[in-house]
Amino acid sequence: MRSGKLAELVLALELEGHVPGTPKFEALLRQRKVETCVEMKGLASCNSCPAYFSCELLKHHLRDLNYGVDDDGSAREQ
Repeated sequence: MRSGKLAELVLALELEGHVPGTPKFEALLRQRKVETCVEMKGLASCNSCPAYFSCELLKHHLRDLNYGVDDDGSAREQ
Protein backbone atom coordinates (compact mmCIF):
# COMPACT_ATOMS: atom_id res chain seq x y z
CA MET A 1 0.00 0.00 0.00
CA ARG A 2 1.40 3.37 -0.99
CA SER A 3 2.37 5.72 1.83
CA GLY A 4 0.02 8.42 0.48
CA LYS A 5 -2.94 6.09 0.86
CA LEU A 6 -1.76 5.08 4.33
CA ALA A 7 -1.53 8.74 5.32
CA GLU A 8 -5.12 9.21 4.12
CA LEU A 9 -6.31 6.29 6.24
CA VAL A 10 -4.51 7.63 9.32
CA LEU A 11 -5.87 11.14 8.78
CA ALA A 12 -9.42 9.85 8.34
CA LEU A 13 -9.21 7.97 11.64
CA GLU A 14 -7.81 11.03 13.39
CA LEU A 15 -10.62 13.20 12.00
CA GLU A 16 -13.11 10.66 13.34
CA GLY A 17 -11.66 11.35 16.79
CA HIS A 18 -9.50 8.26 17.30
CA VAL A 19 -6.20 8.73 19.10
CA PRO A 20 -3.10 7.55 17.21
CA GLY A 21 -0.98 4.96 19.00
CA THR A 22 -3.83 3.45 20.99
CA PRO A 23 -4.70 -0.22 20.49
CA LYS A 24 -8.18 0.73 19.26
CA PHE A 25 -6.67 3.06 16.65
CA GLU A 26 -4.28 0.36 15.45
CA ALA A 27 -7.12 -2.17 15.17
CA LEU A 28 -9.23 0.27 13.16
CA LEU A 29 -6.24 1.08 10.96
CA ARG A 30 -5.72 -2.63 10.25
CA GLN A 31 -9.40 -2.92 9.32
CA ARG A 32 -9.16 0.03 6.93
CA LYS A 33 -5.95 -1.36 5.41
CA VAL A 34 -7.65 -4.70 4.71
CA GLU A 35 -10.69 -2.96 3.20
CA THR A 36 -8.47 -0.75 1.04
CA CYS A 37 -6.36 -3.69 -0.11
CA VAL A 38 -9.45 -5.62 -1.24
CA GLU A 39 -10.76 -2.52 -3.00
CA MET A 40 -7.46 -1.74 -4.74
CA LYS A 41 -7.09 -5.33 -5.96
CA GLY A 42 -10.70 -5.38 -7.17
CA LEU A 43 -11.54 -8.50 -5.20
CA ALA A 44 -14.89 -9.53 -3.76
CA SER A 45 -13.17 -10.39 -0.46
CA CYS A 46 -9.85 -11.48 1.00
CA ASN A 47 -10.85 -15.09 0.29
CA SER A 48 -10.21 -14.43 -3.42
CA CYS A 49 -6.66 -13.18 -2.85
CA PRO A 50 -3.71 -15.47 -3.71
CA ALA A 51 -1.98 -14.27 -0.51
CA TYR A 52 -4.95 -15.18 1.70
CA PHE A 53 -3.15 -17.88 3.72
CA SER A 54 0.08 -15.92 4.20
CA CYS A 55 -1.26 -12.39 4.82
CA GLU A 56 -0.13 -11.25 8.27
CA LEU A 57 -2.28 -8.13 8.10
CA LEU A 58 -5.40 -10.22 7.57
CA LYS A 59 -4.44 -12.65 10.35
CA HIS A 60 -4.04 -9.79 12.82
CA HIS A 61 -7.29 -8.18 11.66
CA LEU A 62 -9.19 -11.46 12.10
CA ARG A 63 -7.80 -11.76 15.63
CA ASP A 64 -9.06 -8.24 16.30
CA LEU A 65 -12.51 -9.26 15.07
CA ASN A 66 -12.55 -12.51 17.02
CA TYR A 67 -11.25 -11.22 20.33
CA GLY A 68 -11.89 -7.50 19.99
CA VAL A 69 -9.66 -4.88 21.49
CA ASP A 70 -10.41 -2.29 24.16
CA ASP A 71 -8.83 1.15 24.35
CA ASP A 72 -6.30 -0.11 26.90
CA GLY A 73 -5.14 -2.88 24.57
CA SER A 74 -6.70 -5.76 26.44
CA ALA A 75 -8.81 -8.37 24.71
CA ARG A 76 -12.53 -8.12 25.38
CA GLU A 77 -14.19 -10.65 27.62
CA GLN A 78 -15.74 -13.50 25.62
